[in-house]
Amino acid sequence: MAPMAVTHTGLDDLPVEQRLEIMARRLNRAQNALIDAESVLDKRMRELDLANRELQRREEDLAQRLTIENAKLLYAQRTAGMATIHWQSGESYSSSDELVWLLGIDPEKDVTVESGVSVLHPLDKARVFKAYYAFMHDLPASISHEFDHRIIHPGRGIRWLRWSLRRELDEDGSLQSIYGSVRDITNSRKAERQVKALQLRAERRVRELNRTTRQLEIAKSQAEEALQARDRFLSAVGHHLRTPLASLTGSLEVLAIDAHTQEEKRRIDVASRSAGQLSAMIGELLEEAEGTRPAITLHPIAINAHNALRETQRYWQELHPTADNLSLTISPTVPEGIMADPENLRELSDCLIGSALDSGSHVTVLADWDEGLAISITVQDQGQWANLAKSKKASIGDPAMRFAKRLTERMDGSITIKEPGILHLHLPLLEAPLTGQNGRKSDHLRMPSGRIPIILLAEDTPTNRYVISSQVESLGCHIETVENGALAVERLKEKSFDAVLMDVMMPVMDGETATRTIRELDGPPAHVPIIGITAHSLHAERERLLAAGMTACLSKPVRRDALRFALEEVLQNAPDIAAEAPVSVLDKDAFCQAFTALPASYRSKLLDAVCDDLTTYGKELSDAVEAKDHEAVRHCAHSLKGVALNIGAEGLLDCLELFRKQEIALATSFQPQLKKMIAATVTACGDLFEQHIAEHPAA
Repeated sequence: MAPMAVTHTGLDDLPVEQRLEIMARRLNRAQNALIDAESVLDKRMRELDLANRELQRREEDLAQRLTIENAKLLYAQRTAGMATIHWQSGESYSSSDELVWLLGIDPEKDVTVESGVSVLHPLDKARVFKAYYAFMHDLPASISHEFDHRIIHPGRGIRWLRWSLRRELDEDGSLQSIYGSVRDITNSRKAERQVKALQLRAERRVRELNRTTRQLEIAKSQAEEALQARDRFLSAVGHHLRTPLASLTGSLEVLAIDAHTQEEKRRIDVASRSAGQLSAMIGELLEEAEGTRPAITLHPIAINAHNALRETQRYWQELHPTADNLSLTISPTVPEGIMADPENLRELSDCLIGSALDSGSHVTVLADWDEGLAISITVQDQGQWANLAKSKKASIGDPAMRFAKRLTERMDGSITIKEPGILHLHLPLLEAPLTGQNGRKSDHLRMPSGRIPIILLAEDTPTNRYVISSQVESLGCHIETVENGALAVERLKEKSFDAVLMDVMMPVMDGETATRTIRELDGPPAHVPIIGITAHSLHAERERLLAAGMTACLSKPVRRDALRFALEEVLQNAPDIAAEAPVSVLDKDAFCQAFTALPASYRSKLLDAVCDDLTTYGKELSDAVEAKDHEAVRHCAHSLKGVALNIGAEGLLDCLELFRKQEIALATSFQPQLKKMIAATVTACGDLFEQHIAEHPAA
């Protein structure tokens, strides 16, 4: 046995007691280190156990959340009709559970390529295989590709699916993975087809509308041409009928004025009244053909009601073959004097009585007074005429009855049938005192200043020229005549007139063109009243003539009363300065002095300021009068007077003085004269400035 090796610890040389003490201390340190190591190990074990339990809890929570998210994803896919697929190299295809529902495959079986092919629509199989081959070999990678096809779903019939697939390659170009989605697009395709169908239908409707629009435009053009042809025809008919009738009625009215005996006057009145009836009927027929209802103008004056009714009876007794059947009774309650338009009242009574007599039965007329004139017409024909008179058929078959209804409505009256065979006419007329002959004032017309009016007549027909001239002269006016519109324009440049009677259809220059030319003149001639005389009663023509600048229109044949009312209306509003030159509106010396006191460069500015002030203050004065603002009227009149004094506008100063003396209630009727004076002053300022200031800048 070999001897044991002895290890020297460096303590051999120490005494035994000392060595024991050192060894004891070393043992103690080793024991303490062991205790510390065990304590650390125990702590680490507890931490590891806690970490394991936390990891397990997190794994469970994550699994639960993953389950919820998967459920949400599956629900979303089911709602969207969509599923996802994935394939990785070396593995089989995987897909979401929704693919089973989309393809209609048994949920207990796995989804395979074969199961997918089994539900393909027979007509789409070849196309699907071809598309799949192109996807795998020809189409670029890393890009999504879409294609659609049909399947035969076991429970839902034919459905359309849309695949969106993408393939990825590895670094060597080998196929690495395929992933994508598939969704049911049956409903969206149906909606697309419906939208496309609606679009096609809308396009077809648009084409139809365009075609209809073109047809309507053609029809409208043809209708407008037909209307224009109709208007031309009606105008020609009216012209050829009214022109000779105008000469006839005018001549009869002039003859009636100069009648020497009652018998002559009676015969002329019968002829004149018949001509008036003919004229009214022609007008009604033309208006009916045109399809318009122009307003009927009334000119009420004080007339003798008893005489008017008896004249109507005498007229029909001489004219109508069944006049022996006509009887008239006037109640004592009917006043002698009433306010009415004599011509329209005569035409109204003639229409009703003439229509009643045409029935061939006995006609009884009873005139009474009940807050107006009440006339009862009884025809003994068992009520046939009365019933016809109130029916719509009368408006179609009897122009006289239609005209009677229009006249009655215009007079705010009424026609009623209260009992069989009796027609009641009520006109709310007023009583009026009779003065002079038949309650009529003097026929002679005068300007507001009392001067005799000067009238210019433009008429190409010698007979009409003679008749209208005679009518105007019988009204106490001076008259000059020309043969066409061009001569009328030239005459107005040479002389001032208070009014112009302008025939519409004339050679060289017609009345409408002449009116437009006159309105474009400088100075007072541009503002002269123009009364058009036309052989047509068409509403459209009247509107056109008034738009051209005419003040009023009269239809041929021109009745003396209508002519008188038209002239009276325009003359009473016309300023009495027609025969005066611009220098009578302004004091030439005072006007020139106001401008020559300024440097030449400021004179045109002063003229502009003066004209603006005259126009502005005139407008403000007119507004103040309309508002009945006494203080504003006084202020504006004072401002106008100041401008007038500065330039020597004597005519305007005189006009303002007359205006100041008027009550504000009466000042309204004086406004037209003041407006025309302001316009004449502005024109005169421009004329004098050009003649004496602008042409002599050193003055």
